[in-house]
Amino acid sequence: MTTQHRFDNAVLECYRELYANSTGVNGEVGDFDKLVESATLNDRGEKVIPFNDYYIPEDKYNEIVDKYKKSLPKTLRYSFFVSINLGCSPNTCKENWEKRK
Repeated sequence: MTTQHRFDNAVLECYRELYANSTGVNGEVGDFDKLVESATLNDRGEKVIPFNDYYIPEDKYNEIVDKYKKSLPKTLRYSFFVSINLGCSPNTCKENWEKRK
């Protein structure tokens, strides 16, 4: 398995676990694969994931991200952390999430 493949797999699996531990504004548990499948496209052809519609407690978020980050070589850990934090991760601010309900 190439380093890039390991990185991409860790990102995908991390998102899956983050959403599986999140709650949507509809009260249902998140499912990252379903979100990707049903995502709309923006004007650049990129999938738009409604990540702000899902909440995960910050401590649980950190626990999951750290687990996957530690599974990667040290040279990729910062890039992984940035990718997850600036990507389509569920919301960790309950106050902001509550406003979306």
